Amino acid sequence: MNNPTESFGPTGQTPTSSGFDREAERAGHRVGAQVGRLAESAGTKFDTAVDYMEETAQTVKQSFQAMTDEGWEGMKKKAIEYTRKEPLNALLLAIGTGILVGWATRRAR
Repeated sequence: MNNPTESFGPTGQTPTSSGFDREAERAGHRVGAQVGRLAESAGTKFDTAVDYMEETAQTVKQSFQAMTDEGWEGMKKKAIEYTRKEPLNALLLAIGTGILVGWATRRAR
């Protein structure tokens, strides 16, 4: 009954093992294909993010260059124009800036 040489089928395997092997191989191919698609998608998204960061860095560089070219008077003029155009946003920005400066300069107690 518990004979170790007992055979199940022509090659000593259970009758369903070859079907299981084929199904496992198909599943492996599907998983491999899905991983490949995910890697390609991640690479594309990474490239897009890098491009966006480069564009943003260029925009910031141009903004700083414009600020240094205009000097304090130019920045003051733009701030006044923005405040007249968007008073609520300017007020909220000033409040937020005040809170951040106060928090950053507060002495530890």
